[in-house]
Amino acid sequence: MMLFILAVIFYIVSDAILQSNTLSAAKPSKASEYGQLVNWLPDKAKLAIEYRAKYLDFQKKAEIAKGIDAKVDALFAFADYIKVKDPKGSDKIMVSILETPEYQKSRRAYQALATLILNSKTKHPITIKDYHQHIDTLKWEEDKLQAWAAGLAQIQRLRGAPRAYLDFLAPLMQDVKEYRNYDRFYATIASQSNRIKDHETIDAATQIREKIKEKNISINNNLIKAELEYREIYSNLKESVVKATNPEEKNFAYTALATHLFGYDNLEASGLLTTLLNDPKCRSARNFYIPLSRLINERLAEDRITIADYQKYQSTIKRETDKLQAWEAGLNRLRELKSKDQVYVDFLLPLLNETPRFYDYKRFYEMLRDHATKCGNNEIAQRAITIVERMDADKELRNLGELIERGIIKED
Repeated sequence: MMLFILAVIFYIVSDAILQSNTLSAAKPSKASEYGQLVNWLPDKAKLAIEYRAKYLDFQKKAEIAKGIDAKVDALFAFADYIKVKDPKGSDKIMVSILETPEYQKSRRAYQALATLILNSKTKHPITIKDYHQHIDTLKWEEDKLQAWAAGLAQIQRLRGAPRAYLDFLAPLMQDVKEYRNYDRFYATIASQSNRIKDHETIDAATQIREKIKEKNISINNNLIKAELEYREIYSNLKESVVKATNPEEKNFAYTALATHLFGYDNLEASGLLTTLLNDPKCRSARNFYIPLSRLINERLAEDRITIADYQKYQSTIKRETDKLQAWEAGLNRLRELKSKDQVYVDFLLPLLNETPRFYDYKRFYEMLRDHATKCGNNEIAQRAITIVERMDADKELRNLGELIERGIIKED
């Protein structure tokens, strides 16, 4: 009895500690210290305290979340966590997302709305049609996919009859989604149709599945799991693409968006860069090195280029500023790829056939020296060392920017 009383007292005290210290500090060291404090307690008391700690954590995250999408996401996570121990409290949060207009428009509202589909235990159940209307408001394909998955999971929890499954998935028979991610939905349509001997629907769903298999494309898993900020950044970059008018602006804006997309939507990313490659005005623009350098050894792109391709382009550049920036762009790309020393040597090798006119190039020769040394290519390393020594000895050699500023070199 005494142990129980002590446990209760400790629970009350620990709750205060959690609210005033642990959650606000959120330091890893606190968690281990706290774990040592509660180890001696009975399992039930320990579980109660752990539940309370997570409860306060979810609650705090919901309170401080910034932005509608992040707020709705955090509210759902909180409601989902407490649904077993506090079903009424959980439902209240879920319903609040439905009843708050700005929340209902959120990209993440489907999570809460799905739990309300045909739910007899909620204060505000919604129909399948209501949920379909919400899906129609979603902009991004990854959100639509997740919404369909969340809704289907709800029908499964309700142990719905075949007709419930078919009514829920019916729009997918009209607005066909030929992504591999949707194959399971069409498989469900076929299996549930089989239960009621609807052979016409079975055949239609089977044909769609065959098309999906033939096309063999899917919504990238990285895109599905991407943070909310991913689409916010995408929207800003997309706006820059729309506003780009001249070739220089297009080269910059299209490449920025493509870089953001690679790894998430390779098809759109490749399409953006291919557009630039096929546009004569963009190809002749001074900053064409921006999209071209991004394509160096890019395995995710349809039009990847080699270092030799890039060097061929470099040889056509006239303006000194553009030449220098093209070298920078190429080297930045190699850094992104975490290239091996030999790749750097191959890229910088043409510099040995040139006489450096500007002091800016010294670091390129130093890089060539260092990477060649690591590769064991002493001949190239020594040639680079010799050039660096000559540059240091040449008291007349200046940086390009200084010469432009003094009017010695003029570039339009």
